Amino acid sequence: MSIAEAEMDLRLVSSAAPVREQAVEKLQYLLINGRFAPGERLKERVLIDLLHTSRTTIREALRQLEADGLVTVVPGRGPVVATVTVQDVSEIY
Repeated sequence: MSIAEAEMDLRLVSSAAPVREQAVEKLQYLLINGRFAPGERLKERVLIDLLHTSRTTIREALRQLEADGLVTVVPGRGPVVATVTVQDVSEIY
């Protein structure tokens, strides 16, 4: 499956789960599976196009991912993919 085909599966669908929760799950999947590199800036427009959702939904999802430690907000730069250190991993496990 090509990247374009895989990304087509990222579209959010109407279901019992709120759209924000779906966006968080899809973005977690992308971050964990290396779609975005550690330290890479997460541009809202790119995420909106990937998930076919609103700016508000993306911003809410990014705030949740920041709380979860997967995203870091850098002043003057915006949200970036968090870098995980060996110490971070040891604290998680």
